[in-house]
Amino acid sequence: MMNKKAGEKYLFFWMFLNWILIGSAVVLVVIMFYLVDLNTREVETRILAVKTLDCLVDNGYLVEDVFLDDFDFFSFCNIEKNVFDTRYYVRFKIFKNNEGVENFEWGVKNVRILCGLRTKSELRDDPGCEGVELGVLRENDDNKWRLDILVG
Repeated sequence: MMNKKAGEKYLFFWMFLNWILIGSAVVLVVIMFYLVDLNTREVETRILAVKTLDCLVDNGYLVEDVFLDDFDFFSFCNIEKNVFDTRYYVRFKIFKNNEGVENFEWGVKNVRILCGLRTKSELRDDPGCEGVELGVLRENDDNKWRLDILVG
């Protein structure tokens, strides 16, 4: 009973075929995973632009805290500042009758350059830029106000 090898020579072929199928499936899944070009930068910048817009504009009116000398965009909008030091760029400009009044800019400056190039050609490492231009109101003021936001 110990040395009985009934049919072992026939099972070797099926075992070898199973190894090949499992190995091929693993290789195929790895290749498919690395071939997918998944870029979440555009979605991230769109979310960040909307969050910035929601923070600076309240029911169509520009938030008055923006005009304070000690205005801190990151603490006011509850956004982590260290994220912008390494990956992102944000700029918002406030215009009064088409003249710049306030300008805030933070993050990786090269992203702003890439955002300008983005419209001219297809970039391999596209930063995923999102620009928003919005006419806003200000309490007790009849001037034309505009808010421009660029996030990349």
